[in-house]
Amino acid sequence: MGHPAVQFELQARYKEPRGPEPESFYSVEMKFLKAEGVLVILRESGKRYNLLGMSNAPAGNYEPRLVPAAAIAHEDYALIWRLLNLKHRQVQMQISFTN
Repeated sequence: MGHPAVQFELQARYKEPRGPEPESFYSVEMKFLKAEGVLVILRESGKRYNLLGMSNAPAGNYEPRLVPAAAIAHEDYALIWRLLNLKHRQVQMQISFTN
């Protein structure tokens, strides 16, 4: 003969208490850069054949950023890098964004 089935009372899973959502690293970083006076973020595309990487919306909401950003070709990025590494030189750029 078999034993009767043992039944346990089911308990709800533990839910961690939730407070206000913490700010994401991205939003904290953008606020910091803006406060420090950063005017634009230039990224190297880093692709072969002079192609440009087009993923530039890390927040995922596609709204304007606090600090605008753009991807540029490796050759242009390398030129800026070389100019910045020259001693006793100040580099000025004019950047224009269109949507």
